[in-house]
Amino acid sequence: MSDSSVIEARALDTLRLAEKLEYDFTYSRFLSPAEQNLFYRTVAGSAETSRLFFFGGCLGADRRRAVFVPSYFELDTDTSPSSVFSPQREAYFASLVAELAPDEQLSISPVHVSGSSFVKLSHKDYMGSVLGLGIDRSVIGDIAVTDDHSAVIFADAKIAPFITDSLQKVARDTVKCSISPLPGDFVIPRRFRTVHIACGSNRIDSVAASLAGLSRSEAKELCLSGLVELNYISPVEADDAVSVGDIISIRKNGKFIVDSFDGETRSGRLKLSARQYL
Repeated sequence: MSDSSVIEARALDTLRLAEKLEYDFTYSRFLSPAEQNLFYRTVAGSAETSRLFFFGGCLGADRRRAVFVPSYFELDTDTSPSSVFSPQREAYFASLVAELAPDEQLSISPVHVSGSSFVKLSHKDYMGSVLGLGIDRSVIGDIAVTDDHSAVIFADAKIAPFITDSLQKVARDTVKCSISPLPGDFVIPRRFRTVHIACGSNRIDSVAASLAGLSRSEAKELCLSGLVELNYISPVEADDAVSVGDIISIRKNGKFIVDSFDGETRSGRLKLSARQYL
């Protein structure tokens, strides 16, 4: 069975469980962004889709659980899913469960890792040491490197105590681990460059052309050859529409988050604001 078939099967299993346990939170394992997109496309159109959210323990996480909220939640119809990566929908979900101990409800525990301050540690160092414990990647969410000597590992609550007991070294450094809640405004540190462009339309070939400084025909060729990803899926059709919250990756030109469409220029081109990952 292919990787995509496995995700599709797990998505349908999670959906069936959500239909059965309509008064409980139902959630998947941690999913990569591409897996989240596939999960959503697999269950889209079901009666439960309006109850589906993606969350990884804090706002802005890349690796997230697919979460079906209980049916008794009165959801704002204006927040129906339009994009898997909609920051507005994610923020709405975070506020929805803020008073219901979401870490507990979703079985996500923040594991705080602190080094000695003598060795600079990277994301790769933490990842290698955690997976070196024999832990499956699907029970680990994002690893947020908060400074040169510490990080927060978002982990399934069942595996988190094992990590705190077993993770004693990261790279060449001795570390200490603990589990404790994060402040509500915690955001995973990331670096971006804000870009403001004008494009002919919200078609992916037009947006990609403006972001990468290419002609429309060059961007179209990149789209059709699989060198452009829209929400981590490729190849894409040149006329696929881009929405706020979508993530566009252009080979050799970087990855961008679409923040807004801000009206039109005098010549009738769309104004677009985006953030480029650094």
